[in-house]
Parts: sequence; C-alpha cells; structure tokens
Amino acid sequence: MFGLFGSGDIELASDGELFTQLRQLITKAEEDVLLVAPYVDPNDDLVRVLKDATRRVSVEIWFREDKATEYRAAAWFHDLTAAGVSFRAIKNLHAKLYAIDDSCIVSSMNLTKASWNNSREFGCIVSLDSKHGDRIIQYIDALGEESTVVGSPRQKEAKRHWNRSTRARPVEPRTSQGGFCIRCSTSIPFSPERPYCKADYEKWAEYKNPDFKDKYCHKCGAPSAATLKRPLCRACFDRGE
Repeated sequence: MFGLFGSGDIELASDGELFTQLRQLITKAEEDVLLVAPYVDPNDDLVRVLKDATRRVSVEIWFREDKATEYRAAAWFHDLTAAGVSFRAIKNLHAKLYAIDDSCIVSSMNLTKASWNNSREFGCIVSLDSKHGDRIIQYIDALGEESTVVGSPRQKEAKRHWNRSTRARPVEPRTSQGGFCIRCSTSIPFSPERPYCKADYEKWAEYKNPDFKDKYCHKCGAPSAATLKRPLCRACFDRGE
C-alpha cells in the first residue's frame, strides 16, 4: 500500500516492499547477514539467495527455541546448513530483526512465505551506524548471549557468532595525545565538538550537514565514516574515548 518511504538514518516500508528490501540487502551483502525471527519458512528463492550469500559472507539465522525440532527436520534447514548457514535458537523469541552489513530491518515480518504473501506488515530500515543502530546492535548482542547453537549432522564447520561489539577491529591510536581531522587525517587537538582542521571546517561550513560522512576517526585516525555528530570510530566509541 505504501511501499518504501522516509529518509536519513531510517526508512519505512510496508507489505511486499519489506521482503523486496530484505532480498536486495542479502544479495548485495559484503560482510554478514543475520536474520532473527521467531518463525522461519523460506521459499525456494530465498533459500537460493542465502546459499549464494554464503559464498561471500557469514550467514546466521536465529529462531524460537521451541521450533528447533520442527525446523531441523525441514528441507530448507538441511539445504542451508549444508551451504554453511549457522543456526541459533532463543527462548521466547518474538522480535524480528534482519541485520545485513550496516543496515537492519526492524519489522513485524516473520521469515515465512505466509508473512510475505498473506500478511499486512510494516517496518523500519535503520542504519546501524546511527544512534538507533547502536541500540539495535546492543539488543542483538544480548539476544546472542542467550542463544544456543542448533546443529545438524550435515552442518559444515560453524561460522562465527554474530557479535558487533567483538567484531570492531581494534585500532591503536597513532598518538597518545591529540586527535585527527575526520576529513584529511591531519593532527589537531582532540575535541569531539571540533573534529575538523581549520581548512576542512571551512569546507564543511558551506553546507553545515552534521551527518555528512567523512573519512577518519577523530581519536585514532583510522579509516571511518565519521561525522560531526559521531566523530569517533566504533572501537574508540566503545572504549569511551
């Protein structure tokens, strides 16, 4: 009815557009795919898309603990397991979260044919690099701590457990004093409120977009999609610097 709309760190989608966005994100995934839904019953097309994704990235599916026995007997479970998809079960799970690279679909949609074809659904597509994304990552990591592995005799060696807080690559600061311009990496005094050198601040001030993504962490100087609002990379932010 509404399709896809919105802008910035959050877009809104409804009905069939949710599944279309999910499929597109999986097809283009470059790092990892995590599908969290209590109920799972993928169609043949999604099974093919997920199997293709395992050739490039880590793929995990988490579902309700009380569905584990049923799902382990399903043909799609064995096909995906053989391709390298990892499965986990969570007691009382009812959340639906689909995190692919730096985006996450938060919605009412289950990972089932019935949801895509017969149900009225609504959801948000959230950037995981936003403040909202931080909360989503914390929640998913907490779910992961409560999860248990669901294996199969045909399972390949398990992929790594999705956990963004441990995936952030630790970067040692290039200097113990000062900071770096988030656009050119020039050494400047450390001040999160002023993360640009004078020349680059003047360029930024032409448009004054606090969400414009630049190139370097203000604290450690490592490559990072830093902004005036969020000048630190995830590793430095997590360390409270």
